[in-house]
Amino acid sequence: MPDYTVGRDETASVGRVEGDLKVSRNATIKAEKDGKVVVTGDVVFDGGAMIDCSLECNSIEVRARAHTGGTIKVHGDLTVHQVADVADSLEVVGIANADGFDVGGHLTAESINSKRIRVGGHLKVKNSIEAEIVDVAGHLTVSGNVKLVDLHVGGHAEVGGGRISGTIQVRGNFSASSGLDYGELQTYGHVVLPANSKGDKMSASGRVEFGGDTFCRVLDVKGVVKVAGNCNSESIEVGGKLNVAGSLSVSKDLKIFGVTEVLGQVKCESIIVGGRLKAASILVDEEADIDGEIESMRGLKAKSIIVRRGSRVVGPLVGKQIEIGKSTGAWRFPMGGRLASSGRNTSVEDVHGGTIRLGPASRAKLVFAEILEMDDGSHADQVTYTNALKLHMNNLLNKPTMKTSELPDPPL
Repeated sequence: MPDYTVGRDETASVGRVEGDLKVSRNATIKAEKDGKVVVTGDVVFDGGAMIDCSLECNSIEVRARAHTGGTIKVHGDLTVHQVADVADSLEVVGIANADGFDVGGHLTAESINSKRIRVGGHLKVKNSIEAEIVDVAGHLTVSGNVKLVDLHVGGHAEVGGGRISGTIQVRGNFSASSGLDYGELQTYGHVVLPANSKGDKMSASGRVEFGGDTFCRVLDVKGVVKVAGNCNSESIEVGGKLNVAGSLSVSKDLKIFGVTEVLGQVKCESIIVGGRLKAASILVDEEADIDGEIESMRGLKAKSIIVRRGSRVVGPLVGKQIEIGKSTGAWRFPMGGRLASSGRNTSVEDVHGGTIRLGPASRAKLVFAEILEMDDGSHADQVTYTNALKLHMNNLLNKPTMKTSELPDPPL
């Protein structure tokens, strides 16, 4: 059959069209046999129409503007070898396949497979979707799994789970009902991800909730992040608030300029605290630099510990080199980080170390050191040392110093 035209309000039974198929407004297309119409050329609509079967064609063009009754309904599968360009809405009962979908209104389907999908309204998929780029101005709802590269949504987005390997940008809320693997997630609203989700990078300006254990290689917290299980990462920076119900493990650097509360253990390579940190215990492979507040039940252990002037530490400190009350330059922390005041005292509890220095206006409880230097105006309840002790005239010691051949074991 050569080029074929179906008139307005007409119902036509069509077989194979060797050319283009032109469909007028409110027409209905049925299949002559096998429940499918095959068009070797293009299908052009001048308004809304019903395809009461599956359809395969080279391309689709719908010339009706959005919201003018130009919806195309396909009661079957849709296969488009090039682009489906629909000014209004497209509804597919079955599976929709195309090189690209460009839909001005809403797009719905059982499943979608395409390189590029652009939707001006809402995109709703009952099962799964696979695409390279999905750009939705309205809301996105995918009940099944997704396999995408980049996802951009102007409103809210809900997916069943799966993988989005590139960039995710969602202006509204974003959620997944099963584990999601993601590349870079940028969110401004409320994000809910289930247990065992993992990603490369997350920049959270809104509120993020993880339903259980999670991994994110780089986590930038500007809003509020809550983890119901353990949190594992390579690098974390907290400018807002991070709550972890389990343990927090960071293979490289942990920077806290806001508030972080961890029910279990914190473990990292290095840590900077310019805000507040509360945890059961804190284990640091290299350096801990504190210019804020730390509270730990079992203590903080690091190779090197700096507690800057005006800071407060609750719980024991354990390290090879420890300096309490070091001055802080105003350039050191980004906007929002704490800048310690030189007029405030530095307060710590028990300190266990090799070489320890207590700076001016610094106060400690029990100090156990191989080598200890107490600057003018520093206080300690009791000092025990093995090798050397340097005091000044204005030091305050509640009990006499004790020299011993061996220090007691530290708590960590």
